[in-house]
Amino acid sequence: MQTCPESSDGPSIIVGAVEDAHAALSANPGTPLPPACVLVAFGDVHGAVPDSISAHALAIATELDRRGTASKDLFTSQVVLLSRARRFADASRAYARLVAVEPQPPMDVAKLGLTAAREQGDTATLIRMLGTLATRPGAPQAFRTERSVLTQAKALREAIVEARGIVRQNPKYLMGYPSLVGNFGTLGWADSVASYARRALAQGATRASLTPALGTYVNSALRHSLLYSSAYGWETPIRNAKTVDAALSTPSTKFLVASLIVQGVDPQLADAGALIKGASWRPLSSGAAAQAQAAQNRAAGCQRLPAIAESLDVAAAQLRAGGDKYPGGGVDQIVGGLNAERARISELQQICPRQP
Repeated sequence: MQTCPESSDGPSIIVGAVEDAHAALSANPGTPLPPACVLVAFGDVHGAVPDSISAHALAIATELDRRGTASKDLFTSQVVLLSRARRFADASRAYARLVAVEPQPPMDVAKLGLTAAREQGDTATLIRMLGTLATRPGAPQAFRTERSVLTQAKALREAIVEARGIVRQNPKYLMGYPSLVGNFGTLGWADSVASYARRALAQGATRASLTPALGTYVNSALRHSLLYSSAYGWETPIRNAKTVDAALSTPSTKFLVASLIVQGVDPQLADAGALIKGASWRPLSSGAAAQAQAAQNRAAGCQRLPAIAESLDVAAAQLRAGGDKYPGGGVDQIVGGLNAERARISELQQICPRQP
C-alpha cells in the first residue's frame, strides 16, 4: 500500500498492508514502504491484534524513521506502537517529537504520552504535560488535579514522615492516623493507606474519623484510571482497591472496586470477542485448516467468558453492598456499563455452541 487507507478500507486490509510491507522489507531492506498514515490506521485497529504483528508495524516505523521520514503521522504511530511494546522511554521521545510538529495531538495519544512519563517516574515532564493538556478546551478537571498533587508531592511526603514519627512514639495518638491515611491516599499508595487504616482501627479510631481521609485514595485511583489506563493492565489497580476496601470498607471503596472491574472488563471482552467471532483484522479464509483454527480460537475465547462474568458479579455485589451509595457521582454510569458488558457476554455465549 503506497497511499493512505480509504475510509472504506477495513481492518483486514490495513493489517494485510502492514504484513505485506514487513515481508517485503525482510526480503529487501531497500524496498519502498507504505506511508506512515497506514501505521496510524493500524494503531486504530481493535480486536486483539497479536503482539507479533504490532512488532512488524513498529519495525516499519523504525525503518521509515531511519530513512529520514519526519511527520506527524510517523511520530503518532511510534507513540502508540512503542507504548504497546511498553518501551516507555522511547515512547516519550516519540511524543516529544510529535508535539514539536503537532502541539495538540489527539487526547488518546496524549494520554499515552502521560503514561510513558509516569512509568519512567519523570515527574517534571509529567507536570509540564499535565499543565499543557489542562488548557485544552474540554479538558477534564483530572488534569489540573493530578498536576496539583504532583507539585505537592514533596510536602505530602514530609507530612507523612512527621505524622509517622508521632504515631510511632504514641500509637494511641488517634489524630495522626487520618492525616496519614489521607496523605498516602492522595499519593495513591494503596498498601500504606490500608496499613494505617488497620492500625488506626486497632488503636480505637472510629470509622467515621477515617472515612473522609479514605476518600482521597478513591479520588486518586479514579483519576489515575482516567489518565493512565491506556497502557497498563487493570489487575493491579483492582487488587489495590480491594486491599483498601478490606481494611476499611465504605461506599466509596466499594464503588471504586466496581468501577475498576467494569472498566477492566471492556478490553478482556474485546479480546475474547475477537477469538469467538473472528478478528475483524483477519482476512476471511476457508478450508479444513482454517476451520480448525477458527474452532480452536472460538473454544479459547469461550473459556474466558465465565471468569469475566464472575468478575462482573463481584462488581455488582460491591454496588449492592453500598457502592451504589457513593456520593461522588457516576453510579448510574457504572451500572449502565455493567449491564452493557453482561449483554456482550450473553451475545458471545450464544455464539459459543455454534460450529465455525
